[in-house]
Amino acid sequence: MTTLENWILQACNAFGLQADFGFVVDMGDGHKIRVIARINNIGARNGMLVVHNYDDIHPYAENLIQAGYGYSVLDEPQPDEVFDLDSFK
Repeated sequence: MTTLENWILQACNAFGLQADFGFVVDMGDGHKIRVIARINNIGARNGMLVVHNYDDIHPYAENLIQAGYGYSVLDEPQPDEVFDLDSFK
């Protein structure tokens, strides 16, 4: 588990949410997008997708929104960063 995944898990546990790590969104045209996590019951009706790079979803951003997903781009934390629950609100 990466540091970011660990932090997402900690935040979800603190807020009573569930994260599906390695979630895959089928775009229906044969293209599939693997995200770091989908966080259920937040952001949009089908949850919030967490990705590292906007370029990975850019061609499908509008389709994701129409399909009921929100998305957030998060970098892997730096080695000296400390988990901050408030930053995940």
